[in-house]
Amino acid sequence: MTDVTLKALAAERQVSVDRLVQQFADAGIRKSADDSVSAQEKQTLLAHLNREAVSGPDKLTLQRKTRSTLNIPGTGGKSKSVQIEVRKKRTFVKRDPQEAERLAAEEQAQREAEEQAVVRQKNSQTRGATKS
Repeated sequence: MTDVTLKALAAERQVSVDRLVQQFADAGIRKSADDSVSAQEKQTLLAHLNREAVSGPDKLTLQRKTRSTLNIPGTGGKSKSVQIEVRKKRTFVKRDPQEAERLAAEEQAQREAEEQAVVRQKNSQTRGATKS
């Protein structure tokens, strides 16, 4: 295979040159718009993009629709039924394991501080009761 310029590769892949330069930089290959790209560099970029796509999304969105009918009394004894649709959307964000560990450590430290405050308060109350 012959080397291709980065501009030609961008046109072939139908992406902007800046985006392709950024993708190469993310893959660890420094390129400018006029540089040529070898077959090995293309393979490296492709492997990087596949790893990135396989890693999975960081967010998961659940959408739920519930439909119901509401009967509304009308004039003249007739009731009118109205269709109601309720849409609920919930998004879960996948946390970084290091961030989750840090948050757990902060919560543990906060619980320990609260427990120590309760012990101090009880000790001060018992001291106040013995002095009287």
